[in-house]
Amino acid sequence: MKAKRLAALLLAGCMALGMAAQASALEVNVSGQMVYQFGIMDNYARGGGKFTDAEADHFFARQRVRLQIEFVASENLKGVLQIQNGTLYWGGDGAQLDTTSSDFKVRQAYIDWSVPDTGLNMKMGLQLLAMPHAVAGSPVLDSTVAAVVLRNSINENVSVGAFWARPYSNDKAAKLQNNNMDLFSILADFDYDSFRIQPWIMYGRVGSQSNVSSKWNNNVIGSNGSDDRYSSLYYGAVAASFTPIENLSINFDGIYGYLKNEASNIPNGDFEKSNGWMLALGADYDLGFGTLGAIAWYASGDDDGDVADGEYGKLPTISRGNSGFKPTRFGTAGSYAMGDDAMLTGTGAGTWGAGLHFKNFSFIEDLSHTVRAYYFNGTNDKNLYAFTREHFGDGMYLTTKDKGFELNLDSQYQVAKGFKIIWEIGYINMDWYKEKERGFNKDDIFNTQLTFDYRF
Repeated sequence: MKAKRLAALLLAGCMALGMAAQASALEVNVSGQMVYQFGIMDNYARGGGKFTDAEADHFFARQRVRLQIEFVASENLKGVLQIQNGTLYWGGDGAQLDTTSSDFKVRQAYIDWSVPDTGLNMKMGLQLLAMPHAVAGSPVLDSTVAAVVLRNSINENVSVGAFWARPYSNDKAAKLQNNNMDLFSILADFDYDSFRIQPWIMYGRVGSQSNVSSKWNNNVIGSNGSDDRYSSLYYGAVAASFTPIENLSINFDGIYGYLKNEASNIPNGDFEKSNGWMLALGADYDLGFGTLGAIAWYASGDDDGDVADGEYGKLPTISRGNSGFKPTRFGTAGSYAMGDDAMLTGTGAGTWGAGLHFKNFSFIEDLSHTVRAYYFNGTNDKNLYAFTREHFGDGMYLTTKDKGFELNLDSQYQVAKGFKIIWEIGYINMDWYKEKERGFNKDDIFNTQLTFDYRF
């Protein structure tokens, strides 16, 4: 019934907009995406154990639909609404025989407004927000969030920006002053022909009544205390890209983060602060028939002695669970469209790695391929091997004794305008420290998925 009511509401809205458009010259643009995916997995379970033989089923079929409507009043003003249905697993809730899906949600809803004859732009509402990055996505924040984002172009090469975002708020604690989590950031963008530099800083204020999930961060933070305290989060970072010669780009990300837990109710241990960093370096050379490149990164980890005193060494992140760190498509968050990915880490925190890739090479028209080979290792103290995803909320907890490699082979075929087929293959082999004590009875995991993507 919910789905029928939503469909009726959308139909009535479109009819009303059609009449309004004739009267007020409002332009309505509709776009969307329909994704259908079929895959096989081995030695892991969706939302459960990894590197085990406990999976419920080897084969999966799923789909997701997004519909985006832009209400354009002028070149300086528009509203954007994006609705999503899914991800739905065939035969599961919302995709069973003789049922209709009630899994509809508003993914984006914001106003995009520019001041005429100036470089000032504002976006207000639920929107996609990613921190500046140059190498392989943002390990800090890359997600939809309610925010006000301002950007001002000073000239054709320089712009500055700022935003206020509210990832979490506790309606049940509305009478309390400490029921919100807020983020404040200042950014700059210096974009020239041969280089681009994007420095940024961010401050976060986390109320102990903000109803933040204990998995919102790589470390645990108190969220249900009865006191009027706020925890503090600080970031300083820079993303840079250089083109020293034609066809060669060199990219760099440097990020530092500090999280101070001020909540008196501290679950799952004595966490007091997290103080971490990440450096990432990448290079790509366009050969004309494909792009050859390499990426390496190092992120600080936890020390056994410091953890005993409540101090952690991993980089704090904002996105719950997985963020946008994606040098690979299986071990990190680089899968096309819907998962499965981030099997080892969604943020890169507490790991280091390096590898090679050859992207978008082709032997047949409209058919391209990408190959990746990467090595992983943890940077967390080996004595902390018993820590789990449930404790830290980001993939697997890799120690200095955990190491392995990942291989990817992806292919894309452009069937027609707006319609393509993607075949992804991912394989990871790990050498786990004290694997039996940690519940691992497999050294490798495998995934392959065939995706049909129609965009209109």
